Amino acid sequence: PTATASHTPTATPTDTATPSPTATPTATDTATPLPTETPTPPGLSAVTPDIPPDQPGFVTGSVAASNTNLRGGPSVDYVIVGQPALDDAVDYFGITEAGDWVLLRINQPGSPYDGVVGWMAVTLLRWNTDLSVLPLFRADGSPVTAFTPTPTLSPAQADALPTAELIVPALAPLPATSIPPAPDITERLVTLGGDQIPANPLTPLTATASDGSTMRLRLDAAVVEIWSGLLGDAPGTWQPASGELLWPGTQAYVAVAAGGGGTDEVIVNRIRIIQPPVQERSQLISLPILAEAVQSETIMALLGSREQQGVYVLESEGTLKQLLVAEQDAAWQNEEDNATLLLHTPARASGLNSFSWVREDGTGLLVYARPFFNIQGAVGDAQGDLWWIETPQVNMDRWMLWHYDGQISRIELYMQGDSALFTQNGGQRSPVTPVLLAVKTGDDYSLLVDTIETTSQQLYSGLYQLTMRRQPPGDDRSANALVTAVTQLLPPAAYRGPLRVSPDGAMLAYFDYDPSHPSLTSGFIAPANQLKLLMLAGEKAGTTQVVYETETRFEFL
Repeated sequence: PTATASHTPTATPTDTATPSPTATPTATDTATPLPTETPTPPGLSAVTPDIPPDQPGFVTGSVAASNTNLRGGPSVDYVIVGQPALDDAVDYFGITEAGDWVLLRINQPGSPYDGVVGWMAVTLLRWNTDLSVLPLFRADGSPVTAFTPTPTLSPAQADALPTAELIVPALAPLPATSIPPAPDITERLVTLGGDQIPANPLTPLTATASDGSTMRLRLDAAVVEIWSGLLGDAPGTWQPASGELLWPGTQAYVAVAAGGGGTDEVIVNRIRIIQPPVQERSQLISLPILAEAVQSETIMALLGSREQQGVYVLESEGTLKQLLVAEQDAAWQNEEDNATLLLHTPARASGLNSFSWVREDGTGLLVYARPFFNIQGAVGDAQGDLWWIETPQVNMDRWMLWHYDGQISRIELYMQGDSALFTQNGGQRSPVTPVLLAVKTGDDYSLLVDTIETTSQQLYSGLYQLTMRRQPPGDDRSANALVTAVTQLLPPAAYRGPLRVSPDGAMLAYFDYDPSHPSLTSGFIAPANQLKLLMLAGEKAGTTQVVYETETRFEFL
């Protein structure tokens, strides 16, 4: 096996602020005040628990919008108890079960509302760590469990707190796509059966028609097509597809040529996929072996093999424990204070693809690609979010960038595009498939992307940096609308893999071949003979340096 360098950091999830919508307009009081009383805006009575003034918040943050209202309960029906200003600091003490309102206290000395406790919609706020650590409250403001103030913790006690519990992410609605046309007069709508992914079209497939009747489909000479709108294409056309995409649960139009060898067997001359099967996008996983090795500080390395699947933990005592069975490689994400682990399964050209993301406490997510898609690189960012690129399992020039937002536990389609992004800006002359290597977040996002020449499958066909603006919900998600700059960092044939980005995202390590430097070659085969670093940040960004090269003509890398 080949060793993968490891470290034993302590993860501290950090969340990025969500874009802020327009605040709820301030209620206007039209009642005539009594001479001796201050008018109170109308609304239900406050339902806030007693929180000692010296009680620290579970999470800290700030107000992210102007003209906001602090309410006496978790809805706009409750009385207004304060109107904090933009950027006022707040402490969080609870969140509703729906995750839409938080219980907070204003912590802004000098503000007329400093120390006031109330409720505010999460869309009007920012926060610095995961809100899932907050106690839960019902929609009426009552605690799910009795609210107990927490004493101030010493640094040692704070370090002993468990990591926030993960939940299965919600899936944001996808943009509208073109609807497949109705079946023609020769076609029947069926739902495919079976138990194999990918499907085996050389054996009869079971199917159930819309009227409930069942049949077995012989597909030996059938033409298989898929509606491209299912894969993000607009306006949508019928595209050639592999019979291996006829997964169980897939809906399709079937045109029957004749009866087969059995009473329920039919010979199909064309089958058109109109709907993929229902497939979960993620599930929770737990790896106690990793958690124990990190907590005891005995983890030395992660081991894997290019020839066979499986990732192992090597501990300081010399023991080797299998971490996962299906995965084949592993890489730490981010620096020590916020490190997580990404593990990838081998790509399946017509099957179900996935990757695993694990925190140091052993909890994590298994994330699946959409049906009929491949995963082209998955990475984590400094905020604890995940990003990955998916491409269709048919011959289509299309890619999609997906985002797991750990702050609100949601998976969303962030951006989609095609090779035109690289053709126009980087000089490419043929379609390319992007492979995601790294993401940096800030005022803008920066993506480091390798490319594969799609037709010839030539690897390392150009390394690019994409500058991308943040995507407010509902905006145009096309690459042309979001990408503001495309920079080619390395041209084709100027680098070789494997490519490795440093945990802080500041450097890229890669192999290269210098024909003027002595090394072992054989005919047209010329293995790499240099290890180089490409600087991605700082004053030397864009520069390269050789850090190692072969020492004799009998060596290669």
